[in-house]
Amino acid sequence: TGNIKWVRIIGHAEWINNTCNKVYGSIQDIHYKKTNELELSRKNRLLDTLSIIISGFLQVEDWTTILPGIFEITGQTAEVDRVYYFELHEDTQTGTLLSSQRYEWTKDDISKEIDNPYLQQVPVQNYPGFFDPLLNGFPVQLVTSKVKDEALHWILENQQIKSCLALPVMVENNCVGLIGFDACREERFWEESEISFLTNVTVNLAAAIQRKNNQLQLEHALFERNT
Repeated sequence: TGNIKWVRIIGHAEWINNTCNKVYGSIQDIHYKKTNELELSRKNRLLDTLSIIISGFLQVEDWTTILPGIFEITGQTAEVDRVYYFELHEDTQTGTLLSSQRYEWTKDDISKEIDNPYLQQVPVQNYPGFFDPLLNGFPVQLVTSKVKDEALHWILENQQIKSCLALPVMVENNCVGLIGFDACREERFWEESEISFLTNVTVNLAAAIQRKNNQLQLEHALFERNT
């Protein structure tokens, strides 16, 4: 039927006068057991990496100093080709909500997009199908070949993205940015355990941003009180 299966094969050869005249043995279907073992191993690896990430965020005052390393270990563990952070910010003159890429990690053979001008000062309103769910705290999964929005399809294809997962960074119930994960070699459909792991990475980034904001507010309040 074309399905790939894990099997255990035990075989023996019967030799007569230095000639193998018979091979006999058994084939056992171990697919269910093996896939469960692999899934358990993968979940343990995700949990180990998440523990390192949480510890990393808690040990620094400024989350920006550790984010490149966090993205590298996340990308390698989740086996993605590109990880990046987009910050949401307002145009100081018009008040238009914009999105700009700030940080990025890529595998060695994947193009870097951090200096791509099309990913800076992007009006959020131009891509409602992508940004509206994120602004409301929901993840977005895209397969480029199925994207009907021509502008969005072009920008994904321009970065050689086959599939991507974008998760909102929520601080005090407001979306302040997003973390994106790209698959550039083949279309990918994200599994529940993968989404859970990447969501936890995003939540811990949001917590680090919140701690930094609180620290800045406290410093500002102390400065004003002492002047």
